[in-house]
Amino acid sequence: MEAAAQLRHILMKILPAPEMVAQRKAFRISNHLEMIRDSLWVINSFVMDGSLRALEQPDVAEWMKEVGAAVEDVHNLLERILDYWKPSNEDAAERKRKMINNFFQSTSSRRSILLELQEIVCTLNYLANRGATFGLWAEMMDSMDPSHDDYAAIMSEEVMGSHEETVIKLLQEQHHWSQRDMIAIRGDEYFGKTTLARKVYHHPWVRQHFQRRIWLDASSFNDFNSNMISKEIARLLTRRPYMDLNCWKIVDEHLYRVRYLFIMDNLYSYGASGHKLDELVRKLFHWAAPGSKFIFTVYPPYEYETHFFCDTYDDLSPLPDGAWVRLLLKYATFVHPIEGNNNQKVKVSPAATNMLIQFAKKYSSQNYVQNFLIPKGMGLMFRQRDVSQWQELANELLIRHYPSTSRHFSLMHLHYWSFGRIRRFLYELLFGGSSVPGYDEDVFHILVAEGTLTYYWHKRNIDFTPLEYGVDLCFFRMEVSGASRIPRQCRHLYLPINSKNISKFKKAIEVARVARKLRTLVLHREEINEHICQIETKILESMFSSLTSLCTLDMRAIMIQGLPRAVVTLRCLRYLNLAENKIETLPESICNLYNLCVLNLSNCEKLKELPRRIHELRKLQILKLCYCLRIQKLPESIICLVNLNELDIRGCCRLSELPDDLSGMKNLMQLNMAGCAALTRMPSGIRRWINLQSLRGIDAVDGHGNVTLSELHDLRNLESLHIQHLERLELDELKSATLPTYLLKDQDLYELVLHWERWNDMATKGTSNPMVQLLEGFLRSLRELKVLRIISYMSKRLPTWLMLEPRLIVLKKLKRVELVNLRRCATLPPLGVLPQLEEVTISGFDSVRVIDDEFYGEDRKPFVFPELRKLTFSEMPRLEMWLGMKSMNRLEKDLGLKSMPRLEKWLGMKSIRRHGLFAKLEELTLIQCPKLMVFLAQFPTSSQLKLKLWLSNEMLMPTSKFNSWSNLGGINMVQIFGCQELRSLPNDTREIHNLKTLTIMNCNKLEALPIWLEQSCLESLCMYGCRALSFIPEELKVKGRLKNLIVEACPKLQSQVHSSLCCITICK
Repeated sequence: MEAAAQLRHILMKILPAPEMVAQRKAFRISNHLEMIRDSLWVINSFVMDGSLRALEQPDVAEWMKEVGAAVEDVHNLLERILDYWKPSNEDAAERKRKMINNFFQSTSSRRSILLELQEIVCTLNYLANRGATFGLWAEMMDSMDPSHDDYAAIMSEEVMGSHEETVIKLLQEQHHWSQRDMIAIRGDEYFGKTTLARKVYHHPWVRQHFQRRIWLDASSFNDFNSNMISKEIARLLTRRPYMDLNCWKIVDEHLYRVRYLFIMDNLYSYGASGHKLDELVRKLFHWAAPGSKFIFTVYPPYEYETHFFCDTYDDLSPLPDGAWVRLLLKYATFVHPIEGNNNQKVKVSPAATNMLIQFAKKYSSQNYVQNFLIPKGMGLMFRQRDVSQWQELANELLIRHYPSTSRHFSLMHLHYWSFGRIRRFLYELLFGGSSVPGYDEDVFHILVAEGTLTYYWHKRNIDFTPLEYGVDLCFFRMEVSGASRIPRQCRHLYLPINSKNISKFKKAIEVARVARKLRTLVLHREEINEHICQIETKILESMFSSLTSLCTLDMRAIMIQGLPRAVVTLRCLRYLNLAENKIETLPESICNLYNLCVLNLSNCEKLKELPRRIHELRKLQILKLCYCLRIQKLPESIICLVNLNELDIRGCCRLSELPDDLSGMKNLMQLNMAGCAALTRMPSGIRRWINLQSLRGIDAVDGHGNVTLSELHDLRNLESLHIQHLERLELDELKSATLPTYLLKDQDLYELVLHWERWNDMATKGTSNPMVQLLEGFLRSLRELKVLRIISYMSKRLPTWLMLEPRLIVLKKLKRVELVNLRRCATLPPLGVLPQLEEVTISGFDSVRVIDDEFYGEDRKPFVFPELRKLTFSEMPRLEMWLGMKSMNRLEKDLGLKSMPRLEKWLGMKSIRRHGLFAKLEELTLIQCPKLMVFLAQFPTSSQLKLKLWLSNEMLMPTSKFNSWSNLGGINMVQIFGCQELRSLPNDTREIHNLKTLTIMNCNKLEALPIWLEQSCLESLCMYGCRALSFIPEELKVKGRLKNLIVEACPKLQSQVHSSLCCITICK
């Protein structure tokens, strides 16, 4: 299923890349690459029809497997050719001589590459001819580079229902120079946004009017960083490669007083906020001539805020009348191959055509045709059937009962996925999907190492999207038993190794004959209690020695004590993960891995030092050393890693110093120093890290008494900031120090963490005025803030921007808030008014007694916490009451509702709840709230709310006065953990009428469950570690009464529950 996206990536990103153009000349392989490119375009035109016909035709399915493997091999070879490219100021002849004279042996030699090119050319020619023999539909829009001017002729023949003239009229409108002309083409997936933009790009008026046309695919720029985009624009304008991130000077030189059209395709809302779009437009139009225009295609449709003039074109759905019918007829009836003779084709009979027209009219009257995939997919389905079966297929489609429809349309959608998106999905499958914690960061690092994605500091979670169809054999996950057989198309392999099967798996790789073609190898250790013995290490040595094309090697937590020597001979290696191993030293020879982009040594607790020659890893982008507990010093040569984007040293508690000057790391984007307790001096030259986006663990005052905050002022690209040791600013010797009024200048933060260390209540009288003033200075940088964490804040008074005074509400985009150990604060901030807030954690507010309107907010809106999903209150020793909204009378009047009973004035009745009081809450957690007796905040009864009660809570006490269980009627899942006072469930918990799942863990005094549970709608009961529990109602033990009944570490009860009574599963 990856073939289509990977083909586009090779044809449109790798082959035209400036680095590849330079290598073609240096290696004298231009003719070979031209032949490869032509064959790939032919195959690309066949792939869509081939993937659909493969569902029913075994020979086409086998062809698709061979195509997938061949495309992987082409990709691998091209990357190895690019691995030799190194930026240099030497002339071309000298650089060419050095490259030829310094070839590596075996697969990296020029002769070997030429032989592989010849073999691949033959393979691709065979596959192209084979596809034509099958009579596969050649999709003309997939047969040529869309940036080529001749592509306009293809679109004029193929595209139906496009409205490019409307956009052209918008472009022709003249605005005053002070207004920057922008056009947003908005629409959902598969609605033709990119096609419309392509028609505009190739329009005759556009080609004549604009001096420059620039097309940029934004799908790989997930963080919308303007400097990264400037680098790509410079490459497009000059056809030359650049290594520096900031290339705006080069862009300005080529666009100075030039009238140009800039089109940015595939702009995703999660990666493009309004202020970043403003920044990009401002820089692009800085020196542009009047009349320059900016077009961007946007998915999904979203509300963006920009200060520039912007027209919006979103009339992309539905297809115009008759257009989708013509599209259906084209794909179904254009030609039909005669069996056994692909060259002779006959047109479909008029009767069959008329039948399709009648079907199309009837279908359009019954259904809303949303995008072009529906008629195209249906057309190919008819084309694959014999004409005599068309009426039967039409009837099945009309009643939506055709079993293969979902498979066809799933593959149609996959065909148009971006390469990065589909690559993420396949690596997710390789790592075991969402069942493996933390896999998303590893997947992201692999994608960066192989060049699929550009680096960005914020590693957003990858949504795992399991698909039933189209699993790619190039990505293969071996079974634990080793019973499965590695397919010969495998290029990315996952092996679950243990002391018994490691030799077997080595042999399996040899049998499949894939050793020299493997690009990815993931080793997962099944046994974690012992290190790999010497004989196993020897087997690993022999296994690695044959993996000459390996680019990605993941050996996380396989308990090796040293790096296998054969690893350092893998010259193509780009990604090496050695995290959670028992390695003490790394050999200096690891620095011979000149193409290494990612080195992960996290949690190697015995590792003492890094190789002194680490500066030779000049392509290294990510270096992770977090929680390497024995490292005391980094080598001085680390400052020469000019391409390093991320340095993670958090948790290195013995690291006492960094190199004197790290300013040479000019491309550094993320530095994480949190938890480096022995680090007494901050690195110098911070202000020169102009590309830095994330800085975590910087001390407000270092161990020598130097205030370091003024260094932050010049970090213009900073988005994530974590300041620790703020309590040092309160020391007597620093009282007279002049603190900066504003830490930041024009930065818009995404994440802000303010951390005071543990402090003494008796010694601290409060926060000084300079400190309060300093915190107020963040106000101008919080417009785009998504994450806020404040830990151990000393003052009673919160910053005005957190108290959300009406004139200072700047946190409108905040999604996550954590307030921990704010012991002096007696009130909670009014977070309920924040429109996008999704997760709130309140912990350690020792002085708070009541949750009331101050928490909900005072702006009198009927929607309180409209988007909140998770709410946690923890360590609240004095909290006694959780009240509803006092403003219910006012809301009732505003909404035209009847008066409420006196109690419900505090709470909010059903009609108010329907209007948005915790409308989307999914999880409520109460941890150590021993005095909470009044609970009057209700939740929507239609919600699927999960309630977690951890440790000591008055609600569960044997003599509890808590009587508000009826206000928790919307809860359907209860989890009780570690409550040592719990002996039996309170009787009033029966008022939770929707309770379906009950989980109780480590409640040592719990003796029995109540009889009334038999009459409840309970479906799942999970009991863990309740040693005194001896009774559960008899009916709950009856087979079939519960879907899940789990009893673990409950010795008095386990003997009563027979394992055959129920289906045992893991309850989360």
